[in-house]
This record gives sequence, structure tokens and C-alpha cells, in this order.
Amino acid sequence: METMESEYTLEHFGFSANQISLERRCFVEKCLDMLLDTIIRRLVNSEEKTNLFAKDKDCVIKNVLKSMESHLSKINDFDNKLFSVPGYVLLPRDWDHMKENTERDEEEQEQKVQELKQEFLQNSFMLASLKLENAKYDALKDIYADEIAAQDELKQMLHSYDNKLSGELVQTIKTMLEKNIMINMPEESN
Repeated sequence: METMESEYTLEHFGFSANQISLERRCFVEKCLDMLLDTIIRRLVNSEEKTNLFAKDKDCVIKNVLKSMESHLSKINDFDNKLFSVPGYVLLPRDWDHMKENTERDEEEQEQKVQELKQEFLQNSFMLASLKLENAKYDALKDIYADEIAAQDELKQMLHSYDNKLSGELVQTIKTMLEKNIMINMPEESN
């Protein structure tokens, strides 16, 4: 895929991003070389010192390039981004491979779009009705919880009333026994 993109780039621009990057690097090296030559000529008067500085010149150029490397690599990345043809772009030589849509294809696509729109509307209505129904059930939850609470309270009241009534009955029976007012009860036979 990358070779296809580089071929497209080369065909479209007439050069590649790598070529631009290499030419820039050579240009920077040449400028540094010329600059150092000029500095050496102006500072040094003797031939012997000129030869000595000329030997160190290559080392200086390498050090300067090394310090500039991060900046040059950023520019190279920019070149790669700027001078590239995206994969979805067809060059004129490939236009015959491009699929031409007929009126029938367009009608089918339009029909499919309409069907999808209709399906979307139906789903939207269904979702809205489900939300309404869910809201009704949420409202019923509150009513149901209130009903359960009322039933529990009623059970509690009946239970306490039962206990109170039972207690009063027992108390009445005790009072009657103490006063011997009890109606004739059959005696237990042992």
C-alpha cells in the first residue's frame, strides 16, 4: 500500500517527500560548509592553520547537524504530510477504474435511504412509546409502594388492636374469676 502511495505522490508532484528532505539536508550541509570556509578564511591568515581548521570543519558540521536533527525530522514529517496523496484520491490515469453510478443505482440508493429513514422514524416512535409506558410504571411503583405501606400499617394496627382486645378480655376474665362471677362452668374431672 505504501509503495502505491509513493508512486501516486511521485506521479502527482513529480518528486517524493524523501527527495525534498534529502535535498534540504544537502542544502543545509552545503550552507554550513560554505559558512565555515568563510569564517576560516577571514580568521586565519596562514595556510597551515587553514588546513588544521579544515580537518575539524567536518566534525563541526556533524555536530551542528546532530543538534539540528530533531528540527529537521519535524520538517521531514511535515513534508511527508504535505507531499502525499491520500489513498482515497484517484489520479487521472485511474479514473477509468472509478465506478460510475447509473440512474438505477442512484434510485436504489435513494430508495434504501428512504427505507432507513422510515425505519428510524418507527424506531423513534417505539422508543418514545416505551419511555411513556416506563413512566407510567414508574408512577405505579410509587402507588404500589404507598399501598404496601398502608397495608403494613393496617396490619400493625390490627395486630396491636388484637393484642389490646385480647389483653382486655384476659383482664376481664381474671376480674370475674376473682369475684366469682363466672357463669357455671363445668368442672374438670380428674
